[in-house]
Amino acid sequence: MRYLISIFIITISLNVFAQSDSLPYKYNHRFWINPFQMITGKYTLAYAWRTHEPQKWLEAGVGYRYLPYSFVDGLLIAPSRSPYSNPKFGAGYTGPSVSFSFTQYYASVKSRMSKAAETNPKLAEMIRHQKPLNSMRLEITYEYLTHRADCYYAGEEEESYTYSAWKNVFTGKILFSRINSSDEYHTLTEWYAGAGFHVGVGQLTKYDDPDMHHYGSNYLCVQDINSPEIVKTNEFLWYLYPAIQFGLRVGFQ
Repeated sequence: MRYLISIFIITISLNVFAQSDSLPYKYNHRFWINPFQMITGKYTLAYAWRTHEPQKWLEAGVGYRYLPYSFVDGLLIAPSRSPYSNPKFGAGYTGPSVSFSFTQYYASVKSRMSKAAETNPKLAEMIRHQKPLNSMRLEITYEYLTHRADCYYAGEEEESYTYSAWKNVFTGKILFSRINSSDEYHTLTEWYAGAGFHVGVGQLTKYDDPDMHHYGSNYLCVQDINSPEIVKTNEFLWYLYPAIQFGLRVGFQ
């Protein structure tokens, strides 16, 4: 009896789902925007197209990273305010980005349903016609970022210096997502979460004013980086660190 009740509940739920999601694929192209990223100063627009296999999509995107300096300067992450700011990762970096990704959509079926479908052809057919709203996305992003000269506060007992920088940043990540409405609609929302790695390679330029050392101060920030008295030192910049990704994006098709 418990087995029959389980089959009945599964069948009813799949019938409701199939009525809204078992229609043929209607759209082959999508545009995605990611308002969630804007809190970090990144703006992206992506175009996705369906391949000859219905559940596989390719995607290309362009974007730009920028946080208004007036906004950054008012926060504790401002270079001149926080000893935890680092010229390798500073919020003052700006620049363009491009991304490419491959997405595989799939239908999420509970193991209990799959097991029941082994002996129930009608249930197996319903599962086969579920619209795949879950996905796994492999994404690679490249950014070229520059940082104008800024003073970095290192703390009361440490020397503070002025830095500018440029860097190439490569990001590889794997994301799991879920479309929240049937893809028969013109507008979609998609939650995503995943992890990856950031790799940055570039150059730091440190500006030093020799006259400042005569005053016995650790606050050695340079007011005019173009002055002939300023000593410039170039340093190799690189880093590798993990990145946790999560958020919400909106699609139009």
